[in-house]
Amino acid sequence: MAKRNRQLKGSSQRDLRQEPFTSVSLPQSQSNEGTPNRIQIIESIEEEAFSGPLPPPRILAEYDTISPGFADRILGMAEQEQNHRHTMETKSLNGLISSRLFGQIAAFLLGVLGIGGGLYLVSNGKSVEGLSAFFVALGSLMGVFVLSKKQPKAGSSSGSASPDGDV
Repeated sequence: MAKRNRQLKGSSQRDLRQEPFTSVSLPQSQSNEGTPNRIQIIESIEEEAFSGPLPPPRILAEYDTISPGFADRILGMAEQEQNHRHTMETKSLNGLISSRLFGQIAAFLLGVLGIGGGLYLVSNGKSVEGLSAFFVALGSLMGVFVLSKKQPKAGSSSGSASPDGDV
């Protein structure tokens, strides 16, 4: 909560860098000694802010005084937004899972095809080409497997285990 105070002496002084305000002319009165009294105007501006989907209960109750049922509408909008967010996160996670599963299946099929092709070439008398295809496919699969286990996951600190047990 931010507070700002401004003091003015007399009715003619005004700080132009601040927000404009309505000036009030007050009559100058004389004290018993014959010197004019000083008029002091103090203006206080109070600002209140909140974050999140719902305002504080006091402000929510004030909305309901403006229009009956307004607070219930605000609560309903917050609930709808939360349900929408949960639905979108679920769709995003399901898409990520299916994408990874498709990648694993495609890698397995390519590896089997490379290894099977290499074995086929060796069995048909093409030993150099067959062994090359076999070891390249096998080495590629093993390299990807080993490198994926050595690299830390994005977002996790080094040396700590993630919730699913990976390091």
